[in-house]
Amino acid sequence: MARVYISSTFSDLEEHRRTVGSALRRLGHEDVAMEYYVAEDKRPLDRCLSDVESCDVYVGIFAWRYGYIPNVNYPDGRSITELEYRKAREKGVPRLIFLLSEDALWPRSKQDKGAAADKIETLRQELASGHLVNMFESPDELARKVNEAIIAWEKKSGLVGNASLLIGMLIGRRCTTSTSGFACRSLRGQAKSGRREDPSYRGISASFGRTRGVRSRCAR
Repeated sequence: MARVYISSTFSDLEEHRRTVGSALRRLGHEDVAMEYYVAEDKRPLDRCLSDVESCDVYVGIFAWRYGYIPNVNYPDGRSITELEYRKAREKGVPRLIFLLSEDALWPRSKQDKGAAADKIETLRQELASGHLVNMFESPDELARKVNEAIIAWEKKSGLVGNASLLIGMLIGRRCTTSTSGFACRSLRGQAKSGRREDPSYRGISASFGRTRGVRSRCAR
């Protein structure tokens, strides 16, 4: 199980954060997010930065708001969201970056104006030039792409084997069957247990064998 820090502004991306957090927990990971100590943009900076440093991977989600700028001990005028990203970079925490697509329908009420708009535009450009970013338009698309990125990070880091990778791909999908749906649900249950090593999944083949002849469909 990995600790995954979810960084973004809050009020404009609340649904997206909730969807991503649920997806990460289904993969058996711990989502570390501001919701667990304060549900607003004015979150405690020291704790945020400490959490970033302690996590295994950083997930940065950026739309069109720059975020809350603390006015104590941080005179450089950077938002907490930007400071979280820079802390992850400073400490060498792997960074997965997701940007709201410029083609996405997005309320003007969730877009900054003036100096804040300039800052988020500058930050987005920096992120796009420094990372292989993923673009999203909806909460579900974001959650799917976060799932895929986390699974790729796991494989690259050597944290899981191929069986666990297969499970991760399956539990990121919506599973139904014409009878009991046993296989898909059993995989979810095993992943939720938080047991990440391959020996935990030795019963997978047997599970699929017991469902032979049952028509199953797993669709995204």
